[in-house]
Amino acid sequence: MRSLFQPPQEARVASRSRAPVAPESHSSRLRAAGIISRSLLLILLCLMAARVSAPQHLGSTWHDVPRGDLIRALLGISFCVWMLVELFILPKDPAAYRTWIYLGVTLLPLGIVCLIVVW
Repeated sequence: MRSLFQPPQEARVASRSRAPVAPESHSSRLRAAGIISRSLLLILLCLMAARVSAPQHLGSTWHDVPRGDLIRALLGISFCVWMLVELFILPKDPAAYRTWIYLGVTLLPLGIVCLIVVW
């Protein structure tokens, strides 16, 4: 009796006769989509951080800016620099590109809405 989990004999023969699909064709598309998704998310984070960390009370000099605004601005600048550095460090694992695609699909619309509300 044939098992339910085994394909019929002709399906096994047909699967052996097919030419293997080149993994480079799929991985290049996957890599490009992952890089685009990752880049858009990091740029979006950088824009949100720059907007949120901007000083609210600008004086004529840096001495007139309140201490809290100055600290927030310095933290925002350091975060933006960190995101821009991370933008050029690409992942080395193909699964990481797939993860960035999934994150991009879910978080890009939410991030755009948040950026519009914050701005």
